[in-house]
Amino acid sequence: MSHKTFIVECPYCNAKVGAIEEGRAVHSGIDDGGSPYAEAVIVGKCPGCGCLIAGKAEQIEFENFDSEYDRWSDAVRIYPKPPKSFTGRRLPKALRDSLMEADRAIQANANMAACVMFGRALEALCRHQLIDKSGTQPAIKKQIMLGQGI
Repeated sequence: MSHKTFIVECPYCNAKVGAIEEGRAVHSGIDDGGSPYAEAVIVGKCPGCGCLIAGKAEQIEFENFDSEYDRWSDAVRIYPKPPKSFTGRRLPKALRDSLMEADRAIQANANMAACVMFGRALEALCRHQLIDKSGTQPAIKKQIMLGQGI
């Protein structure tokens, strides 16, 4: 019998492991902008040390909406010893995606790539702040660069 696994960092083995999934709870819906969202809490065991691990993942692609199939982000450990994270539905999608990619680059020890992604996150934040409440931008081009945004 094959077990489902999810990739998460084990704080005791100090490594990313394919934890054996024991349970999952999913919350989904449509946000104010009409886009779908979903998040899941996954509970499992580390295959190395056997400790219990819970992780939270966000659905980043939706079947029949923006992709041919559903795709989930890597799980971020929420138990035990949760790391700091920058996720949440209140952050703009471009900002959230850039921060998650920067975190993955840091975990892979790709520090220059992480710096690039943090720069991209700052650009996304600048773009988001320059959009007025009606959803349109003032006479500023859409692809504003970091220097212009600041």
